[in-house]
Amino acid sequence: MSVPYLIELMGLIGNITGTMLSFIWPALFHLRIKAQRGTQKDRRFDYFIICVGICVMTVGVYYSAIELATAVKYGQR
Repeated sequence: MSVPYLIELMGLIGNITGTMLSFIWPALFHLRIKAQRGTQKDRRFDYFIICVGICVMTVGVYYSAIELATAVKYGQR
């Protein structure tokens, strides 16, 4: 038994989880932990990193979805 289009599917999943683990979650946890004691500069930087992470994830998911759709459409394995 094999999973068709496993590479493309793993690329899509990797874009979502990798970006969340690298950019979004650390900045979000830092915001939650240091919410009261952090400076305005720290909060702005965390929000900036979260926005960059969301943008990177959106672009990655877009291109991975195109890759998966192309593979399914043309039957590439």
